[in-house]
Formats: sequence, structure tokens, C-alpha cells
Amino acid sequence: MTIKQRKTELVFLIGSCFALFACESAFAPASELTTVRILGIRSDTPYVLPGLPFGAEVLAYDGRADQSSPMRLFWLDDVCVSPKNGNQGECYAQFEAKYPRYQDLTSLVKEGPQASFTLPSLPMDEKPRGIPNALVFVAACAGHLEFIGVSSQYPNQVPFACVDAEGTKLSDDDFVFGYFRFFIAPNLTNANPTPTAIKLDGVELLADKPFSVARCTASNVDDCPARILEVVIADDQQEVDPTSAPPGSTPIREQVWSSFFTSKGKLASEAVVLFNGRTGRVEGATNEFRGPITAGEFDLFVVTRDNRSGATFNSYKLIAE
Repeated sequence: MTIKQRKTELVFLIGSCFALFACESAFAPASELTTVRILGIRSDTPYVLPGLPFGAEVLAYDGRADQSSPMRLFWLDDVCVSPKNGNQGECYAQFEAKYPRYQDLTSLVKEGPQASFTLPSLPMDEKPRGIPNALVFVAACAGHLEFIGVSSQYPNQVPFACVDAEGTKLSDDDFVFGYFRFFIAPNLTNANPTPTAIKLDGVELLADKPFSVARCTASNVDDCPARILEVVIADDQQEVDPTSAPPGSTPIREQVWSSFFTSKGKLASEAVVLFNGRTGRVEGATNEFRGPITAGEFDLFVVTRDNRSGATFNSYKLIAE
């Protein structure tokens, strides 16, 4: 899960400024890609079992103008099981005994966009309320990761820093720290909500083929014509959420939504709800894209999520001509 200092998205908490987002300017939309960013974290098994391996994947992007120090992805080799009240700060306290302070942790973490884990046995001394859960942690960093210690005053503050080769702590533009929450349930499953297609002005975008768009000639992107972005998704991608009602009651379905990110141009909305848990499909659930006003290649990402840690990534290259 991940945060932006100015807002919280429904799925994950990220950000080096407090702890699923880099801490950009309070005036920059979360959908614009101008810094190191984590756009989503997912697994093919959002519900896991003790003793069995599971994998996680992060979708990250480096939108900095200066990329002389490349962005790297680091996973902590830890699974934090059922922290009290689901609080990530309870996990941070456990790191004190494992990670040395102010040292390069590269040899102690996993590097890359994907990582595998094994869920340890659940603690028997305290039975958690509701469905037990587990957290795994990932960082996007234009340097290396160092442990700086847990703050006694702010226990939920991220206890890691991104540091360059000279030992200088890097800024929020260069560092995002986030987590993903798995649920531990032997009799439950959750499939990641998967769109059938992503369309721009009615034309399907393809992951393996750049899509050409006409460059907007207006001087201000807000004056550019609106292009319609549509997430095509089948009804069966909204599953029943068996945890949404007490035993004997009728459960409701998941909430499903898509988040949008672009490296050029402007999006009307950062997220669009596709399915409401009680009323089903949201008719006319589309987004608008304007621009870009400069020529060249740019990136578009759509992350489709549900409220049970399910997620699917869609990535596209577009060319403004």
C-alpha cells in the first residue's frame, strides 16, 4: 500500500514524506508523472496461506528530468503478519532489530520489479480481529536504501531513506516507500480485476504497439480538445466480497476503480469508479485526456483495482505528432 502527502488513494500507502505516492508539490495532480513514482503494487494471489510462497510486483516510473542516477526498486525481505490494527508502524518497530542504521542495505534486500515471499505461521498468542493480513514493503529509490530508525514521536513515519553514492539523503522527488497488504484466508480467493481493453476515442490501445495522436496546437493544455479514455471491463470482474457482511447476511460486491497516470498531457480525473459495491456498474464511467502540446513519445498507465487488494496494470506508449 502507499500515500501522497496531499491525498490518500484507496489501495496503498506510499511516500517518503510520511511513510501508494511520491511526495510531489501539493499543486501537482497525482496523475502527472514528474518524479520517482510507485503507481501500483499487485500480486496474483491477494489471498495467501501460511507456509506457501507468493509473489508481488510493483509498477514504478521515473519521471525526473535528470535521470543520471537511475531509479532502483528494493523489496524488504520481510513479511509483517497481522500488525495491530493493521498499522504499518507496528511493522517498522520490528525492523529495529534487523537493519543496521545508516548503512547501504542492498545486500539485505531484494532488487527488481518482482519479488517472492513465504508467509510465516500466524502468531498464536493473539487472535487478530477480522481476516488476518500481512504486509510486504517496497521502495523506489534513485540511490540505495538506508535504515534511519523509527521515530518514537512519529512511529508511522517511514524509517528508511534513499541515499546517493556520496552519502547524501535524496529528496522526495527521488524516493517513494510503500507497502502491499495481503489477506490470509484459507477458504477465500480474489481474482485481480482485469479490463478487456483500454480505449482512447474508441480505439483500443495495444501494449506492444505505440499509438499515434495528433499534437495539440493550443498554447494551454486546458484549451486542447478532450479525448475520451474508456476502461472496457466485463461484469464478472466485479466479484462478491464475502467479507462485506456478517455470517447469515447477504454480502455485497467489490468496489472496482481505475487510476490513470500520464507523462504528458492532462487527465480530467485521477481515478474513475467502474463498479459500485451496492449498485453495480457505473454507467458512463470514462475519463478525459487533453494534449499533449509538445511532440514526442509519452507514457500512459491505467491501474485497475478492487477493494480487496486486487490490481491489474496496463501500460502504453503514445506518440504525439
